[in-house]
Amino acid sequence: MNIKKISLGVAVSVALVTSSVAMANTKATTGIVVGGQLGYSFLDSYPDKFFAGTKSLKKEHFAWGLYAGYDYAFSDVMKAGLELGYDSDGVAKYGSDGKINISEISLMLTGAYVDPTGFNVFGKLGATRVTEDFKDSSIVTSDLDEIAPKIVVGVGYEVMDNLNVYVSYGHIFAKGKSYLQGTPPSDKKLDKPQSNDRIMAGVSYTIPME
Repeated sequence: MNIKKISLGVAVSVALVTSSVAMANTKATTGIVVGGQLGYSFLDSYPDKFFAGTKSLKKEHFAWGLYAGYDYAFSDVMKAGLELGYDSDGVAKYGSDGKINISEISLMLTGAYVDPTGFNVFGKLGATRVTEDFKDSSIVTSDLDEIAPKIVVGVGYEVMDNLNVYVSYGHIFAKGKSYLQGTPPSDKKLDKPQSNDRIMAGVSYTIPME
């Protein structure tokens, strides 16, 4: 009886291992990629005190994004592509009624290494148009726009064929120098958006075209 149980256990174990090995054959895929992500965005170049220290600024805020693109697999483990995305980097709040609505439209070159086990690492490099929309009853409403470099790095895992889950870190290299770091001009208008960091979790799906 014990021998039968042991034999059964060994058989089940072998079957599970064989199945895992068979499934662990992930390859880079050529095709159309669509995805979405959620996370947090952090303004990183505004001072801790807003408007010459008169109003505190909440720099951390909820963010989300959607994107679509095309990947080309150069080999079973390497792929590269082009991606267009829209991101809402949230609403930073300051004072009693101040809000900064932050959004961006990005065009990115992408590259990834896909391990046969399903794990992957990726990077993105490109440009984004950042918009910061200021609304405050005490100042003139300002819309700030700037095209700035952007990078993203991340790690993911393909949970099923062509469906990838991941976490990523991104940074926008905006160099806005506003009156927030000095004496406000009389019209109280800003000049450029500020740099931004993001930590995101997302999911993407590749529609094969091979």
